[in-house]
Amino acid sequence: MAFRYINPGYGALTGNSSVTTIESFIYNPQNGVSFDIVQTEAKNLNVPLPQNFSNDIYGKFNLYLSSSASTANYFSLGAPSTKSTSYPDYKCLGVTIYNSAVYLLDGKGNRIGTGISLLPNVLNKIWFHLHKGDDNASTYCELIVNDSESNVDNIYLEPFSSDKYFIIYNNNSSTYSKYLSELIISDEYISPREKIVALPIDTTETTMTAGANGIYIADAVNQTLLQTPDVDTLLTEYGATSQVTGIALVGNPAYRNGEGISSLIGLSKANGVITEHDSCTLDTVSSAVIIDGWSLSNMTINDLQNMQFGWKAGT
Repeated sequence: MAFRYINPGYGALTGNSSVTTIESFIYNPQNGVSFDIVQTEAKNLNVPLPQNFSNDIYGKFNLYLSSSASTANYFSLGAPSTKSTSYPDYKCLGVTIYNSAVYLLDGKGNRIGTGISLLPNVLNKIWFHLHKGDDNASTYCELIVNDSESNVDNIYLEPFSSDKYFIIYNNNSSTYSKYLSELIISDEYISPREKIVALPIDTTETTMTAGANGIYIADAVNQTLLQTPDVDTLLTEYGATSQVTGIALVGNPAYRNGEGISSLIGLSKANGVITEHDSCTLDTVSSAVIIDGWSLSNMTINDLQNMQFGWKAGT
């Protein structure tokens, strides 16, 4: 089953509490949030995923560089390879920045293809795809940065590892700010035109207890929360037939303060049928955030009116 990691720009959704969220529509005009691992203690993030990559990684994100990044270096993002090394960027199958240009990475530290230049103080839009075929002839990579493309065919890539995470790496010597936002990672196709859109809530059905400030409290296993999205604005802006390719459920905050309940399970409901997705382990930190995301097919904005999404308390 395909997975889809969707993050508008919340630092906590990287799985590391030291990565803070920057609220600014300068760095993210779409949703107003971004994160920068340069400003944290964590220079290397292994962002958890529900499953590992097998033959493909697709990635899409926006990157806003600070004005000091005239010669930007030492940043990588992508899937882990089987390459055994203590340097995370040397086992990354994805993209890297070198001399203010984006290159593809082959999983053993080599830049491949033609680099595409980045601009400081501009929202750079990056899309990439790496496919590991049965041999070099069927292996290829694709990169789009803003409106420029760089493709490489008939290339050797290290195999994808069995690790269930993707890498965001920043070398300690790389001190300029890099604001990341609108991040989508998947093992299946992502359109370069995809957008992350927040869904407002219309109605809520729950067996949990409503607390203060919009928080819901579960005090027993199997209690559920299901919410129906309000799609009227989306219908006007994007049209009823626009495709919905994935859903990300975010619990913010989501934490436990006892021993009986230790996880929340992502739920979706369509035509009266409830589907359980992945289970997210709860931390005891009151600022903790969880995310569960999955792909959708043959789904339109109009179809969302008949769906609900939410959580179930688990052990």
